Amino acid sequence: MKTSTLTFIAAAGAVLAMSAGCSLPDMQQAKAANDLAEAYKQAQNGNIQESHNWCDKAIAIDPKNVKVYVGKDSHIDDNDEILNIALIYSDIADDPSLITYMQQATQKFPNQALPWLNMAEAYGRMGKPADQIAAGKKAVAAIEPDITRPGGGGSSERMNELAQAYYLAGNMPKSATTLQSVMTTYPADTVAYNMLAWYYAETNDTAHMQQALTLVNTAISNVEASNKIDSSSKDATLAAYQDTLGWIQYRMHQYPAAIATLQKAVAMSPRRAEEHYHLGKAYLDLDAATAANLGIDNKAAARSEFQLAVSANPTYAAPADELKKMGPAPAIAQQDDSTDLL
Repeated sequence: MKTSTLTFIAAAGAVLAMSAGCSLPDMQQAKAANDLAEAYKQAQNGNIQESHNWCDKAIAIDPKNVKVYVGKDSHIDDNDEILNIALIYSDIADDPSLITYMQQATQKFPNQALPWLNMAEAYGRMGKPADQIAAGKKAVAAIEPDITRPGGGGSSERMNELAQAYYLAGNMPKSATTLQSVMTTYPADTVAYNMLAWYYAETNDTAHMQQALTLVNTAISNVEASNKIDSSSKDATLAAYQDTLGWIQYRMHQYPAAIATLQKAVAMSPRRAEEHYHLGKAYLDLDAATAANLGIDNKAAARSEFQLAVSANPTYAAPADELKKMGPAPAIAQQDDSTDLL
């Protein structure tokens, strides 16, 4: 589970302020953290080239530091995650920038899984399944030997990464088996519950959809009851889990329930393209009679959500495809207020 980006930025400023008189490595780390915080601010303001410049400055401080790219070294369990390039461009839904930097990272660190995972996710959103699967297989190759060797193993986070890699590589059975193992070994890990529920919904696995519903409701209840998660992280996590729940309800053809749930997810995370896309799909498939009873122009509502999804992530293929299928928006009839002369 990722810490909020704002938390990382606050931490970067604090580290820089405390760096005076520290060793050179500590000062370099503080300077890189500050450069990444500036890169994020520029990215948020739409100054993408300037954000690239600040990312490049952070990389130049220590070109062999994988944490600048992805926040942590995936060969070390439970190390502190820092603000990083993958998080910056994921947060603003800039998949081309994300892929560019992850490609750079995989060339430098081919045995690190996280750059491959980030790249595979981005390719999936862009509608490039062959590239997604290829990057997913590279991630599997980077993680699997450490975990499956005799005496190996890892934290729940590391196992979840392996399950994610299997899924992105097109191996859903191994992904499900790995996540079930995580839930058995780490029953308090809500991420595994949500991931498996999400994968069942995303693959439209009707045989496991009721199980998916149980899994995500368990994850939501556990997060809501937890006092070990800071409020910003809890809100972001619940928004993602509500999206999973709404997508499952959509797959189960429970469209009014899906709409209510996904409206909640969108309200909690209005800048995330995926939530808008899912809400648009739920509106689109709502039957005319139910839409009329709810007082919804479901086609117009669906179009609006797809447009918001594309606006949030212009390279997100799924909502763009839906807009193409819908065709141009119906022309709005102009009212003629003129009166005939008698």
